[in-house]
Amino acid sequence: MSAGDHLGIDLPGVRNARGVGGLRTVYGRIVKNGRVFRSAGLHRLGDEGPAALSALDITTVLDLRSGEEVRRAPDEVGAAEVVQLSLHDPLDPDGEATVDAAAATTSLRDIYLKIVRERGEALAAGVREVAVSDGAAWCIARSARTAPGC
Repeated sequence: MSAGDHLGIDLPGVRNARGVGGLRTVYGRIVKNGRVFRSAGLHRLGDEGPAALSALDITTVLDLRSGEEVRRAPDEVGAAEVVQLSLHDPLDPDGEATVDAAAATTSLRDIYLKIVRERGEALAAGVREVAVSDGAAWCIARSARTAPGC
């Protein structure tokens, strides 16, 4: 595996912060550093958080959490545009049913496939947001839900 920001970045107060740069695509190319980042959430960034995101040129934040998760722990992202793209069942937008119920009985692979099959429109919208962003994008969600989204 090559070096890159996928190995992790230091962002105080943020768990599991890393990019996707340095990873090899299925076509053999290497993803550029500094374009897409991911983490569990940005609600513990503190006072320096918005400046830290700005220094990374983050202009778009894709929030993959449910509406209830966003209300419980809102993020402070400064001038970045926040795009809410819940990966939950549209009939249960504030619940945990789609992913969390599956997590109790299935593997991460099965959870990822379930997200792709059931929330494909939200995932496609996220890809479009990243593609048109003037800067870098940051994806936030709890644990397993970040991987298929970013």
